[in-house]
Amino acid sequence: MLTFADVAGLLTRCDLPSDDLGPEDLAHFDTIVEGGRLIGVVSVQVAGDVAWLRSLAIDPEMRGRGLGGVLVRRAESRAKYAGAQSISLLTKTAEPFFTGLGYDKVGRDSAPAAVRAFKQFDASCCTSGAFMTKSLHDTA
Repeated sequence: MLTFADVAGLLTRCDLPSDDLGPEDLAHFDTIVEGGRLIGVVSVQVAGDVAWLRSLAIDPEMRGRGLGGVLVRRAESRAKYAGAQSISLLTKTAEPFFTGLGYDKVGRDSAPAAVRAFKQFDASCCTSGAFMTKSLHDTA
């Protein structure tokens, strides 16, 4: 059974913040488990017609297998199913990866109020990250 400690541990190994997460946030996560071991996670939250993607992490030993793309597509599908028209994120290190998945870098000042309300948007760990967004109109 997946625990919060499992998710927080993977985020820590991937140099991503987890201090603003708690066990109640597990409901927002999608995971990949292989051989009983957690090897990938992503979180998506929806507020009205916008979604917030965060905490995409793949175990460093498992990178290069396309798992990140699988998790992002799952998050996009969940968001679209929940009524989101767009999905946004902040990244310090993965801008080329997300560009390859159709995300566009835009100014933080263009973020809708619902996106600004997500706690990570203004978290100290993320203020220098690239703000990226994608329309979900053309996704499966």
